[in-house]
Amino acid sequence: MTVGKAAKCLAKTPGQLAATFQRLGEQGLLKLAGNRKPGEPAPINCQLLPTVAAMKTLPAFQDASEAEIEAELAALAGRE
Repeated sequence: MTVGKAAKCLAKTPGQLAATFQRLGEQGLLKLAGNRKPGEPAPINCQLLPTVAAMKTLPAFQDASEAEIEAELAALAGRE
């Protein structure tokens, strides 16, 4: 999912979500793909991906190995 799509789904602007995306990234729960300048909001076409740590919070992935989750995330990234 991209920043723009996430904003649209939540009926927000990308700017309204910038601090949240930044915080989730700093907490190791969200990866923002692409080139970004520090302190600037992610561009609308920036891809958002959960991290292994984020996936481990989901019941379906709590017992999965890190390698299994990384494979799932790679497949997810390939679909975007």
